[in-house]
Amino acid sequence: MDTRYRCWMGDLPPPLTQIPLSCLAIPGSHDSGAYGLDKSAGVSVDEPKSISVLGSLCCGAGLSLISRWSVTQDISLLQQLEAGVRYLDLRVCVKPETADAHFLHGLYGSKVMTALKEVKEFLNKNPKEVVLLDFNHFHNMDAICHKQLLTDLKRLFGTLLVPVNVNLSPWQMTLENIWKTPMRVIIFYSDKSSANMNEFWPSFAIPSPWPNTSDPRVLIEFLERNYNGNHRDNNGGFYIWQGVLTPGTGTILSHLCGSLKDSVAPRASRAFLEWLANKKPGPQGINICLGDFVHLHDFIPSVLRLNNKLSHRK
Repeated sequence: MDTRYRCWMGDLPPPLTQIPLSCLAIPGSHDSGAYGLDKSAGVSVDEPKSISVLGSLCCGAGLSLISRWSVTQDISLLQQLEAGVRYLDLRVCVKPETADAHFLHGLYGSKVMTALKEVKEFLNKNPKEVVLLDFNHFHNMDAICHKQLLTDLKRLFGTLLVPVNVNLSPWQMTLENIWKTPMRVIIFYSDKSSANMNEFWPSFAIPSPWPNTSDPRVLIEFLERNYNGNHRDNNGGFYIWQGVLTPGTGTILSHLCGSLKDSVAPRASRAFLEWLANKKPGPQGINICLGDFVHLHDFIPSVLRLNNKLSHRK
């Protein structure tokens, strides 16, 4: 795995450390916790009954099929950060018959807090890096489960958290200003249970338009409309550009021996990175870029190279 970009924020030239985070090109991973999924635990609670039935078929063949089309990353959260990812897209559930929060996507993944401890360790070793954690899908979680997860997150990250009421405007959220504080983690949490907690940012603070297509041409048309139509508000806020394709049932049935990694992700990354090459970061330009299997296809270097197009803004 390429770790040249382990400290890319700390390695930026001073002019770029004075630019808002929302105006930098930042690599992000799609379904960041969907690595190392556990077939032995059965189909996860985010899937409909029909998929659960599929998982019970053919002496494990159904679970193998689900696994091949559910895994979106090959490496752990820590390895993603070491490769240069700074935005993590997190889907969470409380695993039935347990009290433990797990990542999930078709199948169950790692325990959330175990994986996030590695995120904190990464930040302790790389003190100039800033990480965005986006909790945007929840399953099998009631108010008590949310309270426990939120409490665990506050306990784990403590003073590393950037609060919503931080004494910085969006335009002042630069690396240079953040480095003057102990803060290094921004958490977005898309459930009302966090509404009165200043440690957590609402989901509307990080728009993430979903292309929802398995066709690369439709993906590019969607991205082009958003880019040229200035669909992104010029307010200093974050914005996600999704470079992913979503396989439908037809795609999966026509590639029964294939996988998301082999049959879809290369086409998505190739189309997205070709589109991205002549774009520029900025207030209404490129910000967070999302992809599957981000350690492949030159994804992370291609996103980071866009920052070479930036000049210092007063």
